Amino acid sequence: MSPSNAMELYNPREDQLADVYLMEKLGTQQGWSNPAPDEYSTFGYPQEIQDFMEAIAMDREPKSGMRVASDTVAAFYAAYVSAERKGQEVEVPFDPTLG
Repeated sequence: MSPSNAMELYNPREDQLADVYLMEKLGTQQGWSNPAPDEYSTFGYPQEIQDFMEAIAMDREPKSGMRVASDTVAAFYAAYVSAERKGQEVEVPFDPTLG
């Protein structure tokens, strides 16, 4: 799964791109894929590291702190439970103590 669709690629034969890196965790080079033109920048890694370092230097919470982390895990958990229940709607757990 790619969070970016900036580029769409179809490769009919695996061997055509055998020595080409397209994207992390891409299981095959054959078929349709959405490789990121600049994977690290597109996926936000440099920005995440920059914010983390600034948060330490300025003694502040990172922009994506515990609230975002908790909400993300809760949403993924609810999605797995829903899938297990054949698509049934489930409540996303919310922890009010994280403020």
